[in-house]
Amino acid sequence: MNKNLEILLYSTKHPEDILNKEYNHFYWHLKEGSETADEYVKIANNIRKIIEQIKKQSKGVNTRRKDLIIKLDENICGKSNCSPFCMFFSVYDITLSVYRKLTNKERYDILEELLNLFFKNRKLYQKIDKSTVMGIIDKGSSRRQGNAGEMKLKYLLEKKLKFALNDKYKQISNNEFCFISNGNWHGIKKILGIRYNIAENKRPDVLVKFNTEYFIIEAKHIKESGGSQDKQINELIKMISLNEGVHYLAFLDGIYANAILTEKKILEYTNNRTREINSQATKIENQTFKIFRNIADNPNNYFVNTAGFIKIFKK
Repeated sequence: MNKNLEILLYSTKHPEDILNKEYNHFYWHLKEGSETADEYVKIANNIRKIIEQIKKQSKGVNTRRKDLIIKLDENICGKSNCSPFCMFFSVYDITLSVYRKLTNKERYDILEELLNLFFKNRKLYQKIDKSTVMGIIDKGSSRRQGNAGEMKLKYLLEKKLKFALNDKYKQISNNEFCFISNGNWHGIKKILGIRYNIAENKRPDVLVKFNTEYFIIEAKHIKESGGSQDKQINELIKMISLNEGVHYLAFLDGIYANAILTEKKILEYTNNRTREINSQATKIENQTFKIFRNIADNPNNYFVNTAGFIKIFKK
């Protein structure tokens, strides 16, 4: 059995933890007593106080109200993510990031409209404390997982496996080299003589040179099935179908990896040397088969979860 199939089977025997504690290292969490937590609390309560003052002002030409609107805007453009008033923005399909890109006049006009709607539909909230702020931020962790797989990859390489991350591609001649994604991939591709045609303007997350071998790595973090998630799986599958003289390594973590990387199915395909899958197969079975088939046909390439990744690069 080829080494890449052995590593695939190793991954199936060492599934992902349901509770992934490693993500605590790089998600945006606040600790009790941190200066950042204090700042979020302060701004949220400043916003509340200003809104309370605005409510007492008459509409129309009112210098005091105008000054308060400007002051409110200044606070909203700070660390205001945990303000209930700012969360109210989403009811009318506007985000803080969009709001902050508007001109001063646009922001002031929008605030007048939002305040009127807020006064009409909501009661002014009470002062909030750190516990409330931390709960709001923790709840939003799942929305910040767009590059979670890449973040975990870098964490494993740097903290667990003791690689030095680098963005200077010309140091590729070093015996051990770990190149991160925001560097010059054009230079890397030229040196290695690869094309990496996955999608337009697509570049992998990491290049690792280990024991004189080159590993081009793409990482995904997936918890459940869905259209967007299926597209990400297909990207990984396409990558491990490439044959360009380097190792293409697909890294998948998250609980969905356990559904795809099943020992029973991989052993079944391996023992039967399966070339085609039953037309009645489920979507997950099709994904598992495509992973197996590309790994079997391309001995240089790998598909791994966290355990499989560590096994390959453990020094």
